[in-house]
Amino acid sequence: MTHEKDGAAGIEDPAAPSFDVAADDGHDTREPTGDAAGTWDAVLFASYGTSREEARAASIAPVARTLRGGLGCDGAAPDAPIFMEAYTSAKARRVLARRGVQVPDVSEALHALARSGARRVLVQPGHLVFGTAFAQVTRAVEECRFLFASLVLAEPLLSSDADLAVVAGTLDACHPRRTGEALVLVAHGVEKGGACAGSVYASLGLHLRELGRDDAFVGSMHGYPDASAVVRLLELDRARLGITRVRLVPLMLTAAAHASRDIAGAQPGSWRTALEAAGFEVVPELEGLGSLPEVRELYLAHAREAWASAPQAEAAAADGLPEHARFPLFCDLHGARCLVVGLGSVGLRRARTLVAFGADVTAIDPSPRDGAAEEATRLGAVLRRREWQPADLEGMRLVAAATSEPAVNDIIARACGRAGIPVSVASSARLSTFFFPAICASERLVAGVASGGAEHELVARAAACVREVLREVDHG
Repeated sequence: MTHEKDGAAGIEDPAAPSFDVAADDGHDTREPTGDAAGTWDAVLFASYGTSREEARAASIAPVARTLRGGLGCDGAAPDAPIFMEAYTSAKARRVLARRGVQVPDVSEALHALARSGARRVLVQPGHLVFGTAFAQVTRAVEECRFLFASLVLAEPLLSSDADLAVVAGTLDACHPRRTGEALVLVAHGVEKGGACAGSVYASLGLHLRELGRDDAFVGSMHGYPDASAVVRLLELDRARLGITRVRLVPLMLTAAAHASRDIAGAQPGSWRTALEAAGFEVVPELEGLGSLPEVRELYLAHAREAWASAPQAEAAAADGLPEHARFPLFCDLHGARCLVVGLGSVGLRRARTLVAFGADVTAIDPSPRDGAAEEATRLGAVLRRREWQPADLEGMRLVAAATSEPAVNDIIARACGRAGIPVSVASSARLSTFFFPAICASERLVAGVASGGAEHELVARAAACVREVLREVDHG
């Protein structure tokens, strides 16, 4: 996986995980260490994006740098959070892909972070309002929430009156009033369900009015007020303000294709041509909001506030629930489809146990260690030499995640949780929803012994005693 680079935000798949697992006693699972509650270990900056490198360098990259530095993702500490970028614009991603630059969408980025081992992730959107693009980010976050112990989505730039006041003051300072000139700010807007977003733009216009900027007008490329509506408003104030010239500024994170073509372009249908047709001289200033330090700091403030207000109980619970006694559930597995992912020593033991109780076992391992494939075949398990896929869970009664990569096991466990399938995880007791006990069997009786933690030697001694008792009772 790559972090932010000069140029474009890229992503690579991590190296293919190895499935060989160090031996354990087969009775319990091992707990990971570190990963203190209350901190994040990855930050994802999700913006609309652009395929124009100069536009990214001028406005998206500065916001990314501010977030990286302000959230500790600059690598200053050994355990610094990972930083990644994603674009919601499919068109921008396609254009960049043709150039050999791979930028993920939000879902792809979150899956990559999960594969890298990230457990607590903060997503900061680069969008301005709660519009269509932000809703796309929200859907991706909700769909991927099961991958993480904690996944927090911050708010877009213009989320409160305080945000509007900051941005209005910044725009007032950057574009001071000029005699005979009007300031027209053009937002992207939203193509569907834009009423709420439109009210935000209207509120921004009112905040500018409070600053004495009755020469400032806010319009939207999609929704009201469009170019024709802004022209009508300008004409109402033309004589009173003596307006002969319009300074045309995009109200967007980055001044990319929309700004140069649809706002400042010379072709019919652009905002510039509409204003010029009404008799105004037009002066475009194609600068994205991300180039303004005050705006960058506002994004950073949103990210910090989101994490500070996130329920810390969720993060704490993910790493330290008190161990409870485990209910000894006995079920009939004869003919039940069960899945074992990873054919190391632990995975093989899981497969042997399941087969012994009559289960139809499928084992998945792209490169099983020497002898593992042969033993799986002798057991009667179906072996698939490839990586695990979510579709592998379909129809499974039980799943054992026994790879050597805790991040892979975690993904399998959370997928099982979402599907309601009991899972035993070889690298995490807290993610396991069922546990392989020490099996104690005689001719007519079966018992299991499990501890509430890592008391492996105690379990082994108890199991030996139980087996002896079972034999005595069975023959008594």
